[in-house]
Amino acid sequence: MKGMKKTKEKFDRYFAHHPKASAVWERIERAHSEPHRCHHNGRHIEENSKLIEQYVQELGLTSDDEIVLDLINMTHDIIYQCVPVETYLKNEERSTKVAQLFMAALEVPNTIQDRVIQGIEATKTHLSTNDSTLDLFLDIDMSPLAGVPRPYFEYAQDTMDEFVGAGIPQDLYVEKRGEFLRSYIGQPVFITQYFSHLNETAWANMESEAKKLEKSEPFLNAH
Repeated sequence: MKGMKKTKEKFDRYFAHHPKASAVWERIERAHSEPHRCHHNGRHIEENSKLIEQYVQELGLTSDDEIVLDLINMTHDIIYQCVPVETYLKNEERSTKVAQLFMAALEVPNTIQDRVIQGIEATKTHLSTNDSTLDLFLDIDMSPLAGVPRPYFEYAQDTMDEFVGAGIPQDLYVEKRGEFLRSYIGQPVFITQYFSHLNETAWANMESEAKKLEKSEPFLNAH
């Protein structure tokens, strides 16, 4: 399992005093340790946690904003299945339901819960929510497309491994991944002023990946 040290520190800061905290954390950790997860795993959540901490400090966000960001991060991928497609399309919906149970168990205030749920739901489309804090999370979650914080092709390989490892034929993956990449090129990947300068980097990365998929070229050692 990829380490979640920073994420655990944050969770404990919010909930260590709560009698149900250990059970909730165990479920979060177990979910992100599932063997089929190559990208949507503990490492991804931990990378997001570090970026959240960075932007909370840089932007002077409120404590409410911080816990909203952290709870979305800890729960938005709590359910992640690649197949069948009907299940894949319900990942966010199912994650929302689990997040609601977790937050109720931890007695999170309703005002926080509502924003967390809205944020999880928004990860399905990554369109602006008109809540600047939630939009910040969407950009943080999409940051791998700009090679943040790891090299882009590590992310691309992890994504392929995740889907192909789940049983999706590689030819089908190449076709659908290529369609996804082409649909984003030239369209805003990042929606906040803090990440918008990375759009062109993301487009170049996606264009490069699409070409490698078409030519069956390996991702790693690409640079």
